[in-house]
This record gives sequence, C-alpha cells and structure tokens, in this order.
Amino acid sequence: MEALSNYYKIVKCNIKLLRVPIGISLIYVLLSKLFFDFKMQNASYVSSFCEMYLSVVGIFIFNGLIMIEEENRIQEICYIKPISQFKIVIIRVGIMIFTNVLLFGLILAYVKYEQAQIRIIYFLVGAFITALFLGTIEMTVSTIFKNNILGLCCSIFIYIINFFGGEKLLGKLYLFTLINNHYERKLIFLIISIVLLVANVLYLKKKF
Repeated sequence: MEALSNYYKIVKCNIKLLRVPIGISLIYVLLSKLFFDFKMQNASYVSSFCEMYLSVVGIFIFNGLIMIEEENRIQEICYIKPISQFKIVIIRVGIMIFTNVLLFGLILAYVKYEQAQIRIIYFLVGAFITALFLGTIEMTVSTIFKNNILGLCCSIFIYIINFFGGEKLLGKLYLFTLINNHYERKLIFLIISIVLLVANVLYLKKKF
C-alpha cells in the first residue's frame, strides 16, 4: 500500500509540474472550434485538421517533459525516496502519451458528433503518431545537444517543411500521410518514434 501511495503522489506531483504544457495543449485543441467547421465534413478535411493542426500538440507536450527533466525538483525527492528517477521518467512519458490520446479523442469525438464522415480510431491513431514523431524528434535533439531550444526549433522546422513542402517535395519522407490516404506509411514513423523514445528513456536510465 505504501508503494501505491508513493506512485500516486509522484503521478499527482508530475501532473502539477506538467500543468503548463498540458494547459497550453488543452487551450490549443479547444481553439480548433473557432478555426474549423466540422459539420458534415468529409475525411479529407478532417485529415488536414489532424495532421496540420492537432499534431502540434506533440511539440507542446514533449517540450514540457524536456523542461522539467532539466530542473531540480526537491518536492519530488521528498515525496518518494524509494522510487528511482528512471521510473519517474517512465511515469512522465506515460502522462504525456495519455494526455495526447485523451485530447485527440475528445476533439475527434466532437468532430464525429458534428456529423463529419470519419472513423474516429483511424484519425486518432494517425494524429497521435504524427504528434509522437514530432515530440520524440524534439526530445532526441534536445538530449543529444543538451539544448532544449535546438530541439524545439528542429521539431518546428520538420513541421513547417512538411506543411509547405508537401508530398511532391518530400516523397516518402512526407509526414502528413493521412491527407493522401497513405495510412500504411504511418507505421514507419511509429517505429521511428518508438525507437527514439526507448533510446531516450534508456539514456536517462543510464544517466540516473
């Protein structure tokens, strides 16, 4: 019971630490109702929304994760001496992934409610993979160069070049594949994201 109590405290503490990026992401997602009209829209419209708008949440979320990793959290240490820093990192990543899925699920449920012709799971998974890829790229560059701003700029650059370049310029490297109904290509980006995420977590395990 004591162990469960410790885990509960660390989850609660980390949600507080991540409240700014989570709050920004929530506001950003809610603002979509002002910029997009989902009534009776087709899959192509929703694909563009997921890829070019929702995916930015990955940059917000993982930027917050990187920032708190760079700071000393005395409150955390006092809370849970028996829990290793590595487990804390795993919990933080879990919170980030859960937040992404929850936010995307809520807005896409609303899109479905507005009678858009979509399959929620299809777009939820696609948008999540794009956001995860942008986030893990940001995290990896920040870890390698120990520079949070560089990681953020790299992730934003990838987003911009995909936004303006399109599939004609980037070919198979084009990230927003839902727009062109190339869903199977998402698997490549998912694998890359998982590899980068695991590499970052293992690096942090070695570090701590």
